[in-house]
Amino acid sequence: MEKVGTKMRAVSYRALGEVGYEQELFEVPKPGPGQVLIKVESAVINPSDLYMMNGQYSGTFEYPVTPGSEGSGTVVAYGGGWGAWFLMGKRVGFTRQTEKGGKYSKGGSYAEYVVTNAYQCITLNKDASFEQGACSFVNPVTAIGLLDRCKFYKAKAVISSAASSQLGRMIIKLFKQHGIKVINIVRKEEHVEMLKKEYGAEYVLNSSDETFDADLYNLALELKASVGLDACAGDMPGRMLVCLGRNGTVINYGLLSGTKITNINPICMIFKK
Repeated sequence: MEKVGTKMRAVSYRALGEVGYEQELFEVPKPGPGQVLIKVESAVINPSDLYMMNGQYSGTFEYPVTPGSEGSGTVVAYGGGWGAWFLMGKRVGFTRQTEKGGKYSKGGSYAEYVVTNAYQCITLNKDASFEQGACSFVNPVTAIGLLDRCKFYKAKAVISSAASSQLGRMIIKLFKQHGIKVINIVRKEEHVEMLKKEYGAEYVLNSSDETFDADLYNLALELKASVGLDACAGDMPGRMLVCLGRNGTVINYGLLSGTKITNINPICMIFKK
C-alpha cells in the first residue's frame, strides 16, 4: 500500500456561471467511522454531473464543491468499522458521499482522493477495469429502478427515449430478460442499425423521420405500451403520452433536450387518465 500524502489535486467548482474549473491543492480528506479514503483511478461524466455544474441542482450543495457523482479506485485508509476495514486495499466502484438532508458532500470523484461511506462502495472483481468500475451506480441502478417501476405498473411494453445512450442500451438488455418489450427512440439512422445489430433491439424508431409520431402511435397501440421512459424532457413526454393507452404513465428522469417539459395535451390527462 502506497503512502498517502497530505495534499491532493481536485477540481473546484467555485460559483454558478464561473468559466472553467481550476485544479487546486487541497488537504487530503480523512475518513470518519464507517468511511473509507479512496485513491481515485477513474471518474465518469454523467448528464447529472453536467446538470450540477450548470447550476440545475442548486440547493443540493454549497460552493466550493468538487464535482463527480461516481468513480473507481483503491481503498487506502479507513476510519473504523468492520465494513470499512473489509474494503482496505480493495479495488472498488463508489458514489460520492451524501450528507444529511440529501445534500452533496464537498468531495466528488474529480479529485485524486475522495472519502465516502463504505456502504456506497462495491468491490470490483479481477476482470473489471477501473473504467468499467467507475460506471457501477448511476446508470445500472437507474435501469433497475425503472424496471421495478414498470413491473409495478404491470407493463407489457414500454417506450424508451435516448435509447442509444448507455442507460438506454442497459434498458434494452434488462427489460428483454424480464419479458417487457421496448420501443426504442433514437435521433440518428446509424443508431437504429446499431441497436438492432449489436443489442438485438426489435423495435427502433428514428424521431427525425417525418412519420415518427404516426409510427410510434401505431406501434404503441399494437404492443399495448403503457409506460414511457423519458430522458429528454422538451416535447418528448407529450408525444409519448398521446401514444399510451388509458391509465398510461410517463416517467421523466432526464433533461437531455435542455428544455422544460412542454406540449402536454390536456385531453390525455382528462380522458385517458
